[in-house]
Amino acid sequence: MRNAKGQVIPVVKTGIRRAVATGLCQSVLIRSPLGSVTVRLTGGLGGNEVTVENMVVDVAVARTAATLTGIQLGRDAGTLDAVPGLRGPVGTFGGQGRTITLRDVRLQAWAVTAATFSLPDLTMKVIPGVHECF
Repeated sequence: MRNAKGQVIPVVKTGIRRAVATGLCQSVLIRSPLGSVTVRLTGGLGGNEVTVENMVVDVAVARTAATLTGIQLGRDAGTLDAVPGLRGPVGTFGGQGRTITLRDVRLQAWAVTAATFSLPDLTMKVIPGVHECF
């Protein structure tokens, strides 16, 4: 992908048809003329579940424990069909799976889009300084 300045940023474009999460924390660190500001979103606390449908994440770094089933790696990205509307450029590396269970997920992502993102207990805070989730 390219950022707003046109710089190429290497990412793995990850498509997820449906996800359920608890203990969600997302943060964005913004460098402004007034100093650093952190925007933090939390949800899925106290037994509540966050659900997401048809999500695409441009992942730069990932750390997790994972269980994968029906995995296809090394498939031409132009032929991927597990998540509607998510295909890569023809002739490039691709991968998909039937189910993926992730635990204790830590992602650094450049972009996230989703058709539906349901957070029953969403909290958003704008905090002066550096207060990222991890």
